[in-house]
Amino acid sequence: MVVKAEGALSDPFQNLPGTVVADYPFSVDGSDATGQQADMIAAGGADLSAGFLCSSDLGQSASVSIPTTEVFDAEHSWGVSIEARLRIDNYPATGGTAKLLSLFRTPLARLELLRKSGASGASVEGGTAGIFATPAILAPHLTLGSWHQVRLTLNQNSYTVTIDGNEIASIPTPAGELNRWATAGSAMLVAGNFDGCIDGIRITRIEPSTPGTLAAHYAFQGNYADSSGNGHPDLAPVTNGTLNGVLRVQDLNARARVAIPMADIYNPGTTEAITLQSRILVDEFRNLGGAAGLNLVSLIRSSKARLLCYQNTVTNNATIWGGQEGTVASAATMANHLTADTWHDLAIRLDQTGYTVTVDGTSVASLSAPDALAEWNVNQDALLLVGNFDGYVDEVAIKRTDSGIESTVAHYTFDSLSDAASPPHADMVLLDGAELTGFVEFADTGDALTVDIPNIDLNDTPATQAVHVSADLYIDAHKAGNNSPSFQSAHLLRLEANWNAKLSIFNDSYAASPGFVGGAVELVSPIDLGSVLTTGKLHTIVMTITPTLYRVWIDNVLLLEFPTTDFTNWDRNGGDPGNSGTATLEIGNFEGSVANVRIISE
Repeated sequence: MVVKAEGALSDPFQNLPGTVVADYPFSVDGSDATGQQADMIAAGGADLSAGFLCSSDLGQSASVSIPTTEVFDAEHSWGVSIEARLRIDNYPATGGTAKLLSLFRTPLARLELLRKSGASGASVEGGTAGIFATPAILAPHLTLGSWHQVRLTLNQNSYTVTIDGNEIASIPTPAGELNRWATAGSAMLVAGNFDGCIDGIRITRIEPSTPGTLAAHYAFQGNYADSSGNGHPDLAPVTNGTLNGVLRVQDLNARARVAIPMADIYNPGTTEAITLQSRILVDEFRNLGGAAGLNLVSLIRSSKARLLCYQNTVTNNATIWGGQEGTVASAATMANHLTADTWHDLAIRLDQTGYTVTVDGTSVASLSAPDALAEWNVNQDALLLVGNFDGYVDEVAIKRTDSGIESTVAHYTFDSLSDAASPPHADMVLLDGAELTGFVEFADTGDALTVDIPNIDLNDTPATQAVHVSADLYIDAHKAGNNSPSFQSAHLLRLEANWNAKLSIFNDSYAASPGFVGGAVELVSPIDLGSVLTTGKLHTIVMTITPTLYRVWIDNVLLLEFPTTDFTNWDRNGGDPGNSGTATLEIGNFEGSVANVRIISE
């Protein structure tokens, strides 16, 4: 006889930003509460009728097939998550693998809590990453006889296992891992195969922001204008704020390219040098395991005439290649200069003596090649190729030196895809997921952008149930706010309608480590946000207020959840003498960059 377990929480889940694909609370049976997926089917004696999924041995489980198009959308999704509330009393003795909680499409696309044959306890595996949480790691947190909330997540940055709200194990996402889910077909959800009960299962398609009404969107692609179509005023710069567009590429084949006539690059009578310059940020270098090399920024006419910055097939660093002469700067050399998670200025120059590579104004390598420049003396187009890696490019220029005078042949700043040089060459063509993203750069505290947004666009009680603020932040350095004369905090990202209605990531007047402020009570996150919101890396922040909760996500991980009664403070619309009826959006007040600021109400 299977006995219903006691002690499960009534609402065991903490919501992720995105769409719930399937939700099985087992309140009556195995039905999906979202109404989107088929019911789960019990097998081997598993019981779905008592408000729990209960099993007592290997083979006792429940399962259902779910279309992968629901689980992951390559155009909009940032990840996949499966979570459940488990009480494991004992593991069955088994000669095989017991799938305790599994979402499986293929061996290369899966999130699974498993009990391996002969293992001392459960482990977690994900796709090509394999085991990233061993029994020894899980055992102190996934204790027998107690209820635990388990979440398995794959996003753009990492595989992660979270137990009871604490991140237990995480590893970087292998190259191309998310795209393995972007395939027609179905994934199999399996749960059970142990002695105990499951209180509920939820699958979430992680997305950059929750659905709702887009109140304002400042993408910074060419200006500060609101691109939501709601006609809010442009952001006003305070002290400083410099707009820069960037090209964003996220994976192999995500790239931009353009053909440039060789006559513009090289004149056989006068040209003494050709230079390829770029400003580039690589999020991570990837070991390709023998696959084709990753291009970063290259100018290619032929195998004998090319200036290449690429990642080779073995190492996790950039390599510079020049025509048939081969390696100009090895991966070992570039590892000390073109580092990941940092903006770098790169120049590859070929003159009548050979090649020179410069990074951030310092010459790092050279190669003698007195005959190489002549190989460019051919009447055909050269291909400028940018991309095929995970990161950003801020600027690319091709320059030539004639009789001692340097001129710019082509110049792409990525405020658009147009060549800013005169006369211009054709626009670059985006391929396979590359996109333009605008950034606003700030130099210090006191540098900011602000705009007022009517409260009625944010909260119309009782219809509105949440307000969300999101942005991509790249912080060069954490700095304390201005502690004189008025002890002012530095608000990196702030939306404030009044003193009792605000969402803010900030550095106070003494500390150079960010915290979170929400409304009537200043709530500094119980964890150190500075250890997560690290410098030298792009982070996505989502701040949310609902009628009952404050929530903060960084890189799709829920870091803060706190009860609140402040939600009604947003719905003033000028009725409060101390409120103008507008909320102020402020970004900046730090050293770094901001992109894609969104305000969403739902």
